[in-house]
Amino acid sequence: MIKSTISALILLLTLALTQRGFAEEGDGISGLWLGTYTYKDDSYKPSRFALVLKKEDLAFSGKVLENNSFGDETAAYLSADVMGALDEDGHIHFYHRYDGTGGQHHMVVYDGTLNEKKTVITGTWAISDDWSGTFSMKLIEAYHRDVDPPADAAAEPAVEAGGAAAPAAATPAPAAAPSAQKF
Repeated sequence: MIKSTISALILLLTLALTQRGFAEEGDGISGLWLGTYTYKDDSYKPSRFALVLKKEDLAFSGKVLENNSFGDETAAYLSADVMGALDEDGHIHFYHRYDGTGGQHHMVVYDGTLNEKKTVITGTWAISDDWSGTFSMKLIEAYHRDVDPPADAAAEPAVEAGGAAAPAAATPAPAAAPSAQKF
């Protein structure tokens, strides 16, 4: 059930992002990330999360959905809003504040490092000195907005004898939603 819930959430996040348009691919942060966080004292099992980020300059924002491992049992998942920044050296600092799902409203602070390929972020999280741990997340799908249309898209449609325009080429089907991957 948890795998199907996470898969459904990833699909919904992917669809939402493709409707918005994101920064150019390769900006190092925009896209869909999957990750795991662990607790410092191993008091709870590691938990998986899906994170969608959009970068603007060195700042970014987004949304996180995670397994409900500590909230009100009526919620299938927990959701939080994300705000943060990435510096030029690949250091990342962000926080997320739970939006009330599962009865959770607290904030979590994250500090980490983006690898050179801009595909993995690892670091630490903390709520307080007593509640902290590590996290790792992997870029599953980078998002970008096509700024300029392809060269052939601006061309006039070919006109066949009789004045009718030739049928447009079929639009390729969108890529399937990414599947959950293990790290």
